[in-house]
Amino acid sequence: IGDDITFEVMTANSVSSDELIGQFRLKISALCVNKGVDDWWHINYKDKSCGQIHLRSERWYNESPP
Repeated sequence: IGDDITFEVMTANSVSSDELIGQFRLKISALCVNKGVDDWWHINYKDKSCGQIHLRSERWYNESPP
């Protein structure tokens, strides 16, 4: 725990290959504490903001819940 995870947002283009729209990073530890995450994240492409995405997760457990 303590590493970043990078999410990549892609197009779903059926004519040609998918293209990268942007990406954002999240600390993996954020998925393991409290109740997970429920927030908006800025998507960046080539160091420029290109939008936001809403990400919601439940708390992730390494083993069975206590």
